[in-house]
Amino acid sequence: MYCQIQSFIDDYKQESEKTLQIFKALSNESLTTKVYPEGRDIETIARHIIFTISDMFKYLNINIEVINKNEKLKSVEEITTKYQITVQKLLSGITEILKDEMLEDEVEIYGEHWKIKNVLHSFLKHEIHHRAQLAILMRQAGLVIPGIYGPSKEEWKDYGMEPEE
Repeated sequence: MYCQIQSFIDDYKQESEKTLQIFKALSNESLTTKVYPEGRDIETIARHIIFTISDMFKYLNINIEVINKNEKLKSVEEITTKYQITVQKLLSGITEILKDEMLEDEVEIYGEHWKIKNVLHSFLKHEIHHRAQLAILMRQAGLVIPGIYGPSKEEWKDYGMEPEE
């Protein structure tokens, strides 16, 4: 959990760069890839990641809507641009509105009462969760997944090593 707003900002800056790496590794052709017919495709998950930023932080009085929930994003460029704008607005809003002493305050979110520090924590884990879903769909689409926390299968060769089983 977070004891300081700056700790969340530092973590989110790192994690949002990793999400951006994943987004930039997508292809326009891959955006319709899904695991099963009723499942979410890559574009839907990417849009969900972006939309959730504004959706969760509106409960903290940070209003940053860049896209609406049902707005289809038509290209990797549009996804990356909208994400970058949304992240920048979020970081600016957090700096302006949230203070360390507010982290223990409770807000009503999704019909429950959460401490602000829990909102920040859950938000970050939510993005990481959906980034992992994208990695699976990217593999199915034949894309190379960038190494986020270490080398991906394809990147082991850059280290002169065989991929681990």
